[in-house]
Amino acid sequence: MLPLEKRARRKIEERSGSLCNGHADHPHLSAREREVLDLVADGLTNKAIAARLGISANTVANHLQHVLEKSGTANRTEAVLLARRLGLIE
Repeated sequence: MLPLEKRARRKIEERSGSLCNGHADHPHLSAREREVLDLVADGLTNKAIAARLGISANTVANHLQHVLEKSGTANRTEAVLLARRLGLIE
């Protein structure tokens, strides 16, 4: 198995077009999905994100699930790393 850094780099290279280029099978993230992902990157829980945005924790989870599906990432940490690498979030 490849070390985490190499796996992450490979995933980034494979998916770099998925969040930026807006291919039909990998559309752009919506503004809300980016907003949620940015708050995830700040270390907030789904519940804290929900309170900050005035939405339910289930809605936050749905947005995160869409981010994972669109980016092809397996978890929130991987999604944040990819989005940072692509300059989608700070």
